[in-house]
Amino acid sequence: MNPRLLFFLLLLLVALPSSAEWGRLFYSPAERTELDRNATPLTHRFDGEARNSRGRTLRWVDGQLNASSPPTKVKPGERWDPRTGEVHPDRQRSTTP
Repeated sequence: MNPRLLFFLLLLLVALPSSAEWGRLFYSPAERTELDRNATPLTHRFDGEARNSRGRTLRWVDGQLNASSPPTKVKPGERWDPRTGEVHPDRQRSTTP
């Protein structure tokens, strides 16, 4: 018998009794849904825009360059909820200089 295979089988036998302590290896569908809901931001932050001399506008949303534009009533530094259209000040910004 191959020594590597024998070592693997012994290691597997040793690990089997302790596997009950691990619990479930993967999340249940309900737990995955909850994790996805918490990971998805509900609002977006409009960081600002820059226009070049040719008229092309570059916009930054959530710290990334974005081709789409936020609603016209959103000013740089504000957050908006695309589902409801509500606009509010960015509360995540630090107020200390």
